[in-house]
Amino acid sequence: SGDIAQGYVLKQLLELLDSLLRVQSIRNKFKQTDDLLGSMLDNFLHVQSLIVQKTKLTDDCAQLLMATFSSLSSESEADKKRFCLSCVRALHEHKQGRTPVFLLQQLVGIMCPSKAEPSYELVLNKAPSQEEFIRGAMTKNPYASSEIGPTMRDVKKKICTDLEMQGLMDDENAMELLVNGRIVRLDLPVRLVYEQVWRPSLPERVQARGLGGGGPGGLPPMVVIYRLQGLDGEATEPIVEELRDEEEEVDPEEDLAMTALMSESGGLAVLLERVEEMEMLPARAELEPLVLGLLYECCRLRVNREKALSLGAVDVLLVQIQRALQADDVLPQAAEMLLLIVDQLVEEASRQQEGEREREGTIVEGEEAGK
Repeated sequence: SGDIAQGYVLKQLLELLDSLLRVQSIRNKFKQTDDLLGSMLDNFLHVQSLIVQKTKLTDDCAQLLMATFSSLSSESEADKKRFCLSCVRALHEHKQGRTPVFLLQQLVGIMCPSKAEPSYELVLNKAPSQEEFIRGAMTKNPYASSEIGPTMRDVKKKICTDLEMQGLMDDENAMELLVNGRIVRLDLPVRLVYEQVWRPSLPERVQARGLGGGGPGGLPPMVVIYRLQGLDGEATEPIVEELRDEEEEVDPEEDLAMTALMSESGGLAVLLERVEEMEMLPARAELEPLVLGLLYECCRLRVNREKALSLGAVDVLLVQIQRALQADDVLPQAAEMLLLIVDQLVEEASRQQEGEREREGTIVEGEEAGK
């Protein structure tokens, strides 16, 4: 009885199931049988949520189930859709603890996975003319952008932190960063500055051979010169205000097609319910960015915008925006995301109204022509 209570029998059964699913004919039959995957997911969630009866064996069972899910949901698009539908159904039923967090992480990972940001190495050097004004130096060159942050503002914060210049941290104009003889704006991504400002300065033979090892393909580290603004007189270098991110020009109707499942399965309604209940959810800090992030990505697809409008999403979101603004003097990140989602929906509603007016005008013209 002790072994049963600790999860020994469950682990043996799961190992047997894992062995059976390695047989392709059984695996195919398992996938094609309705609700089996959903039942398996439900069991996993119950095992994972164990607290009082949690043992190493139950942890092993949860890991074994998770490995099985990963295997079953990654072989084809149909497999991914089946798993997403199971997650949506489970999300409708499970509201307590961290279970919704796990389910949303799975949906986000499959429907709108984040693209891995390449890491670039940076050499942070003080301007030679300011040796007397800036104490110390960045002594651990090169630094990896993956550890500093994605923008040039993060690079500046790293410099201010390491050199104990916290007073300049929030001053946007106190420090200038120069790359390849140009002043770069702090809101620019490190990736774009490396690829479009630094990389063109490298000799063609270096780019071709990939010498140095600092960037993707073995390219040399990007040299960033930092200096205090105004100490060397008025800046004469050109300023890089903006850079075009060509990689982002992807049609969301293709890139996020999988999110159409959220309209078909009732997933959008579940997300809006979670938005309404957000203040009462115990794991709000983890849930809020996941719920709003997934809702934002879903609303980049036309069919989801139309469904969200039919569900009264604008009213729901405006109420949450009002609550967020009343609770905090500073615009919270959640309110910013809510505003972005509302903006998408309002634009879609405007397009729908324009389309209806055009159709009505066409009908009236046809009737008049018939007379």
